[in-house]
Amino acid sequence: MELYESAAVPTKKEAAAAVGLTSVSLGMAMKSPVGQAYTSALSGQIHDKVVDLSATIERLSARALERVEYLMNYAGKEDVQLRASQDILDRNPVTSKTSRLTVDKLSLNGRDVEALIKAVTQGKGLKETFPDAAAGDFTPAIEPTE
Repeated sequence: MELYESAAVPTKKEAAAAVGLTSVSLGMAMKSPVGQAYTSALSGQIHDKVVDLSATIERLSARALERVEYLMNYAGKEDVQLRASQDILDRNPVTSKTSRLTVDKLSLNGRDVEALIKAVTQGKGLKETFPDAAAGDFTPAIEPTE
């Protein structure tokens, strides 16, 4: 269900042409009490659709998580259980491989840049030392016991 078919917002002139008016006539109509009431009602309908869509996504997300939990515990194949477990871990901020950050302003000084270069260089060495982990295989090898 898409609310909008295109992300492009028409100009006032394009909107007026679409309904057979001049841009001046459209502007006057939108400023009238009837136009303002229509715009307000339309905004309310859009808000209701967005809220309804958010509630639907929230409800489906809860069901999807229950399904992933079921697969993690009861799937017949171990690789399906592992992928389900990884999926849950990836959604947890503590165990996720990635983090979402919002940065409004960032400034680096020379010392910061040097620290970043050192961290990236050391990280490259770790990739070569631990190629399995670098490829995403974090499962430790199980050594046979005697």
